[in-house]
Amino acid sequence: MSHRYRQHRYIAAVFFAPLFLIGGGSALLQSTWIPEKVCRWTCAAVLALLILIWRILIAFAKEPGKLPEAYFSGLANQLTIFRGLLICLLVGFLFLNPPEGFLAWIPGFLYSTALIMDGFDGYLARLCKETSAFGAFLDRDLDALGTLIGVLLAVHYTRLPDWYILAGMAYYLFACGEWWREKCGLPLRPLPASRYRRHVAVVQSVFIALALLPVSVLPKSDMTAALVMIPVLAGFLRDWRIVAGYDLRALSSE
Repeated sequence: MSHRYRQHRYIAAVFFAPLFLIGGGSALLQSTWIPEKVCRWTCAAVLALLILIWRILIAFAKEPGKLPEAYFSGLANQLTIFRGLLICLLVGFLFLNPPEGFLAWIPGFLYSTALIMDGFDGYLARLCKETSAFGAFLDRDLDALGTLIGVLLAVHYTRLPDWYILAGMAYYLFACGEWWREKCGLPLRPLPASRYRRHVAVVQSVFIALALLPVSVLPKSDMTAALVMIPVLAGFLRDWRIVAGYDLRALSSE
């Protein structure tokens, strides 16, 4: 069985299996929402699923011929992809008014569940010896997408200030900068592992999860959002100085 055939079969499974879950979500929402809202939620979730498939294909292409384990992904990769599906379901709420009743808890529940799963997929990959370029790329991709969608949703629900969108866009601005340097033929230095980066990411993720809850957990103050966002942006600025070669000392500091 060729790698290409196995890849196509894997992608088909990743696409059609989640459709059943999206269909189940639509049926659940049908009992409490008007059909127009359910249709908009479903269309947005399916569109997000197509984007997820596209990113999986890019992950396959990153290391051609070196990812046989990606076609029959182990538990860690399955967990990562399921986390991506939860983010797809979360996208469905992005173009609707804040839900009411018990539905108001669903966005926060989806984001929090994806956040908890994010803490386990990397651990499982190392435990089961399933680490791969595919898993690392997809995990990083979904971290950024989940952060962006969570921030956009919290801003849409007026639980975070509009300017906090910059924190959700920071990874993509950073990636655009890397792409620009690559196109210009400029060198890109690898980023070292960073405890600071991990700690700031965890703090921001928990902050977003709390902001998505329908009850007031966080003080409604722009100061709180600024205290979370400033270390995030400072971290990306520091990482940019490293990849661009402006801060060589940081390469050996952690």
